[in-house]
Amino acid sequence: MRQHRLPATIFLATGFLGGKRGRFWWDEVCRWRAAGTTSVELEGMGRREVGTLAQRDRLLEELKHLPIDMIVERVRAASSRLGLAADPKAREEFLDWDQVREMQREGISFGAHTVSHCLLPRETSERRRQEIRQSRAEIESQTNRPCSLFCYPNGAWDEETRREVITAGYEGAMATFPRDVLTGRDLYRLPRKIVNLRSDMTVFRFKLSPDAERIKQLLQPVTRRSA
Repeated sequence: MRQHRLPATIFLATGFLGGKRGRFWWDEVCRWRAAGTTSVELEGMGRREVGTLAQRDRLLEELKHLPIDMIVERVRAASSRLGLAADPKAREEFLDWDQVREMQREGISFGAHTVSHCLLPRETSERRRQEIRQSRAEIESQTNRPCSLFCYPNGAWDEETRREVITAGYEGAMATFPRDVLTGRDLYRLPRKIVNLRSDMTVFRFKLSPDAERIKQLLQPVTRRSA
């Protein structure tokens, strides 16, 4: 990006900078399967199978329905019972504030992505307010620049969360799944598209196409209704 002078905005979950909180909880769940675990006991949820990717993904989705502190507590307790110590390499996977400021000097800007990467609609009103405002305050303090954009973790938002983002003074917020938002009509539900390591140039072009979501809907299996 430096070579081509491309600007970008990175959204920071500020509580994880420097790796001080260890891995994200979903990465810890992935560690279980990598360690050869096929099932795990979770407080309040019983025993869950994680031996296949599908089983692991079902557990991840189930955990996402809980408040963040409850998720982290249950995942850490399960890792402890499995004999998995904290990963010492976790710190290497996160930016620190010195790196943020270095990137800023090279043209990268930064937005807020909460402190703990919690799904805001799952949290209390007080917790939502804290996550939205504290992450912005930390970024502005560390970069000495305004933080005007917010990104909902996992794209999860509701009207109360949206109003809190507006009240906090942000100029816009990123959601996800463009078929669920009206592009250009709501600055606090801006669409974003996922591009990962499996996205070659053909996939990248397709995702940028205005017809991409329409085509994906046409490819969805037709649900037959009984008469």
